[in-house]
Amino acid sequence: MRQVSTVVALSLVLAGGCAKEDDNKKSCPPKGIAVAAADGTPCAQASADPTSVPGKDCRDQVEKYKEYDCFEPQVCPDQSKRKIPDFVLDLKAQGQEVSFILTNCSTGNRKLTISKLVLAGDSRCVFSEPEIFPGKVVDPGDQITLRTVYKPTAVGEDHAALIIESDAQNYPKFVIPICGKVIDKPAPGADAGTPGKDAGTGPVFDCKDVQGKITTSCHKE
Repeated sequence: MRQVSTVVALSLVLAGGCAKEDDNKKSCPPKGIAVAAADGTPCAQASADPTSVPGKDCRDQVEKYKEYDCFEPQVCPDQSKRKIPDFVLDLKAQGQEVSFILTNCSTGNRKLTISKLVLAGDSRCVFSEPEIFPGKVVDPGDQITLRTVYKPTAVGEDHAALIIESDAQNYPKFVIPICGKVIDKPAPGADAGTPGKDAGTGPVFDCKDVQGKITTSCHKE
């Protein structure tokens, strides 16, 4: 009887130690990482002003996801710009690779599984079919890279959206807007960048919402 009591006491001590460690983490946001700020503001809206309190909260949720107890798969994007710098038209250029990094920011043991990847918009068919590296299953804390190549053939703006469908709790359908602009090749002597690369000039423009426009003529649905 004495031996049984000792085992029970030891089990309680171990359980208490585990609970204390988990208590150091914050509770996972109700809908997952970076869906809404603490005050309830949707992160899609808050991200328009990243310096605001809700905007900073949403950004911190992504950058500090390890502080949360989120056991379901989560999609966390890199927080870089999604605009392609002005592209000087040069038909001999190789095109410009556009890549985005996604992290499975789950702190549990659930893998993230990508079920579908679609490129919407792209009315001029200037983006290559997107690819995923290294694969479609992502362990907690690991990353994948989404890549496409922008190869325009005429002056103008291009708007597209990478749509990633997965079993993520926070964004089962995650949309990354991307856009690029092509300008005329400058006159001899003008400094506007390297052909096929960042021209560094031209007015600022924003990516349009084209996620509902699937270009079946050059991209599979």
